[in-house]
Amino acid sequence: MLIQLDELLTDPAYAADFLSSLAEYLLSAAPDGGVDSDRLYMTGFKLGNANVWHHIDPSAVLNAAGDDIASETVLVFAEGLPDAVARAFLAAQPRVSPRWPPVDHRLI
Repeated sequence: MLIQLDELLTDPAYAADFLSSLAEYLLSAAPDGGVDSDRLYMTGFKLGNANVWHHIDPSAVLNAAGDDIASETVLVFAEGLPDAVARAFLAAQPRVSPRWPPVDHRLI
């Protein structure tokens, strides 16, 4: 499935729909320090493995979500991203202060 997503994102229309869906997911996500936080972290992790960030600029996700995305959502999602992508993602959201090194939620 991850390889298929990498291929599908080469289509600009699919990439735009995917970006919109990802923004909606992040807007509706509610990190709780438990399962929902783990799901958010793993979503970021799996999108990195699927090479999504070769097709979508991390700042475009935040632009699509607007200012309504919760800071905690941004931080938990960014912790699952590859380091360079996480830095770009957090830089696009200036009101969020990054926590480096990222917290490994699997150990909590």
